[in-house]
Amino acid sequence: QIGTQSLICVPIIYEKESLGVLVVDNSQSNRLLRQSDMDLLIGVASQLATSIVNALSFERIQESEQKYRELVETANSAILRVNGEGRITYVNDFAQRLLGYGESELLGAEAGRFILPADGSGAGSLPEFISSMNRDPLRPVVGESETELRSGKTVWIAWAYRPIYDERGLFQEMLCIGNDITELKHAEQARKELQLQLQRAQKMEAIGTLAGGVAHDLNNILSGIVSYPELLLLDIAEDS
Repeated sequence: QIGTQSLICVPIIYEKESLGVLVVDNSQSNRLLRQSDMDLLIGVASQLATSIVNALSFERIQESEQKYRELVETANSAILRVNGEGRITYVNDFAQRLLGYGESELLGAEAGRFILPADGSGAGSLPEFISSMNRDPLRPVVGESETELRSGKTVWIAWAYRPIYDERGLFQEMLCIGNDITELKHAEQARKELQLQLQRAQKMEAIGTLAGGVAHDLNNILSGIVSYPELLLLDIAEDS
């Protein structure tokens, strides 16, 4: 139906997953397709599979990075004020909704379990953390805390800490501004997995390129062996 006498179909497969089919026919050249052509197409299909996976992985990484930007730009913030004893003196509505507690439950409560950095830089207690921050008040202080909500769900919150001083320059309170970065943490893990997949695909692409080169060299060496029998067949009767 398509006016061809020879047709080669080679599957495009990456890690046992079919990505498509590479099809070649002789409808234009009318030249018979041989095993050497199939060997070459197999090498091409291998490289094509890794190239497709590379492109898809790169696209997913871009989409993931776009998701990070949108999450950061549209994020609401939890705002708390904490006194020198480590107790909450102010909490905004978003923080109440995020943490799952009412204002009356949070005011006067220990703030350490909500805002202490998970990396241990809080030195174990909020007063010690405040004391270390006061020693260098001009240094920006940020941290991430793994916080358990009232519902029992665990979230990651990125906090920025800033000391508040009175007119005499004495420490009065600490301002804490936090953003929920749980989705960012998950997306970061997914991005790392995609990067690992991209690295594996690049290694496979290098192997495919090597295999294609070997196939090409073998075709050059075997061209004489393949051509001589064809010349001999010209001297033999068609019904031989």
